Amino acid sequence: MAANAWHVRWDLLPQGSKGYEFTDSKNVTWVHPGYGGSPERWRKGTTPDYKATSTWYAGKQYDGDIARAKKVLSELDTYYPGAGKYDIAGFFWWQGDRDSRSEALSSHYETNLVQLIKQLRKDFNAPRANFVCASLGQTKKDDVGNEREILDAMLAVDGRFSSSYPEFKGNVAAVYSHPLSKGGSSGNHYYGHAESFMNIGEAMGCAMVQLQLNSTQTCSQLTSEVSESPSLSPSLKPTYVPTIIVSSESSSPQPSYTASEEPPEKDIV
Repeated sequence: MAANAWHVRWDLLPQGSKGYEFTDSKNVTWVHPGYGGSPERWRKGTTPDYKATSTWYAGKQYDGDIARAKKVLSELDTYYPGAGKYDIAGFFWWQGDRDSRSEALSSHYETNLVQLIKQLRKDFNAPRANFVCASLGQTKKDDVGNEREILDAMLAVDGRFSSSYPEFKGNVAAVYSHPLSKGGSSGNHYYGHAESFMNIGEAMGCAMVQLQLNSTQTCSQLTSEVSESPSLSPSLKPTYVPTIIVSSESSSPQPSYTASEEPPEKDIV
């Protein structure tokens, strides 16, 4: 999932997330709701009345996206003819721009990210599914401020190099994307530079394969091994695999396909 216009602390807040209070630089304390609450925030000591005029709540976008993905999976043969079953092997997550614009949100990003990983696995009944996230392309490791907090949160859940979350060892990875970005930032979609998206996508894919194979080999080594070794399981060979793309602007999920040695049975528009 890639989401540039949504906050993981508000729109994409998963079930189980708790509310908290945050005092800003003007010494004003704000209440941020947990899952299902609204509005997005309110001054401590006041009574929010947002629900009287809106049906939006913390986590509504998450609920909608999950529901649309599950709908595709429940009718998989409609979107991918001939498919009778599926296995969720992993999740991709590239997000953080909106949360980086607020100290109140970026300071809780790590907590929210941990809950997101756990809830995605629970919602799709995939407790062993791997998870790969990528940092914002403009953020450097020596930066300071909100964007650095987003990066630090992602590096903290990387079970390959961090011991902060023992349960994520060998099943969660983070990609430091700054060296792969060719300019611009998440706010302007990296100027639409295709190479940035290709580089980061490839790095995320490589990290996922490393988790799947429990390997520390480089991307080029893994590509050669998967493509040429006759001893590997057929499930690791290149094939057309349906990838559910859930758009926040549409109620109709659309499948996409990865590259394969064999074409799909019909064209995908």
